Amino acid sequence: MNNKTLALVLGTGLLLSACSEGTTTNDGGSAVQETAVDEQDVPRSSSESSEPAAEKPAAEEPAAEEPESDPDVAPEDEPAEEAGTVAWGKTYTSPTKRKIVSGVPQPWTPNEYAITEGGWKKYVKVTLTLVNDANEPFDSSELTAAGTSGDRATEPVFDDSVGTPDRTVLPGRKLSFDLAFGYEPGAPLTVELSTFDGPIVTFDGVVR
Repeated sequence: MNNKTLALVLGTGLLLSACSEGTTTNDGGSAVQETAVDEQDVPRSSSESSEPAAEKPAAEEPAAEEPESDPDVAPEDEPAEEAGTVAWGKTYTSPTKRKIVSGVPQPWTPNEYAITEGGWKKYVKVTLTLVNDANEPFDSSELTAAGTSGDRATEPVFDDSVGTPDRTVLPGRKLSFDLAFGYEPGAPLTVELSTFDGPIVTFDGVVR
């Protein structure tokens, strides 16, 4: 066998060996089998995922605790109620359930022993009744009176029959007493009753 024939035989064998590695088709040819890759089988990265990531619920803030009251700190005092003003002959009831009943001023003449101020020519006397409907006794000596008649100040007259008594009025009891003042006829007579804590009531009205 010459060299050309040997080269032809070797080339044909190599060609047949290469063809045998492929897939034989119906027409006797060969084809290389390709593996199809389904896109659904390929895992996607988190950035390519179409579903949004579930949001974490926001943490609830703890409720604010109310400051505890300090038992050693006394509460602020409530503002006192303003004193009332009533007409002569009317009744005033205080927030403490004590009542002061006023009579109508009547003409009065002081005796020679009476203590008077202001040089008034005319005087009146009025009866007041203190009714204690509170739960505590009341000391009537705490009461003070100050008046005006027209544009002048007038002070209470003191003698053995008029003036503020020094008595303790028990709960459920009452006490009557007379006050006298100099006045200007036809002018308003205004009398303010007070205690150590401040004004209680003001009686007001024109006296003829």
